[in-house]
Amino acid sequence: MSLQEAEFLTNCGRYWCAKVWLRKSAKVATTLYTSTRVIDVKPPTDEEVKKADTARTDIISVVNGYFSSMNLPHTIKLGRGWQIYDPVIRVDNKCHRYLDVAAWAGSMQDGGVAPAISFHNWYSDTETTLLSLPVHLQALAVITHMAEVGRGYSSSLESELKPWIESICNASTPLEAKKLWGEVKTRFTPSLTYPEDSRLDYMD
Repeated sequence: MSLQEAEFLTNCGRYWCAKVWLRKSAKVATTLYTSTRVIDVKPPTDEEVKKADTARTDIISVVNGYFSSMNLPHTIKLGRGWQIYDPVIRVDNKCHRYLDVAAWAGSMQDGGVAPAISFHNWYSDTETTLLSLPVHLQALAVITHMAEVGRGYSSSLESELKPWIESICNASTPLEAKKLWGEVKTRFTPSLTYPEDSRLDYMD
C-alpha cells in the first residue's frame, strides 16, 4: 500500500498548504517591501485566522492518528514550528536533516543505491510500505511528501525529487551514488529552506 501512503501524505500536505500555509495565519504582514515600491497587503481577518488554526489542528490530528494506526517501530509525529503555519516532522522526537539522510545513505557499501531503490519503490509501487523502510527513509518520505508539500513544494516531487532519486538508483558505481546523494541541496530545492536547527521551535 506504499503508493497509497505517498498519495495520502501528499493530499494532507496539499490540505495544509491550502488551509494553513497560504493564509499564513496571523503572521501575514500588513506591508510587503520590494526593491522599488511598497505594496499594501490586507491582513487576515480574525475569522480567517480562526479557520486556519482549526484546519491546522484538524490535519495534525488526522496525520498523527494515521501514523499511530500503522504500528511503526519509530514514532512519527507532525507538529508546527514557531511560525504557526509551518509543518514540522519529528521521528523518534528528532528532526532529520537532509544532509544527515544523504550522509547515512552514502555511507552504505553500494554508495546508497539500495536506499534509493527502497525509497523509489515506496512512492511508486504497492508493496514497499513505510513500515519496511529504515528510519532515515521514513523521515525522508514523510518530510518530502507531507511537510514540503504543505509548504507549497508539491511540484518539486515530480520535477526534482523523483529524477534525483532515479539518478541514484541508476548510478553505475558506489562513488557515483554517494556523490549524487551529496547533491541534495542542488537537486531538491525545498532542502535549501527546510529548517535544519535543533528543532527547539517545534510545537505539538
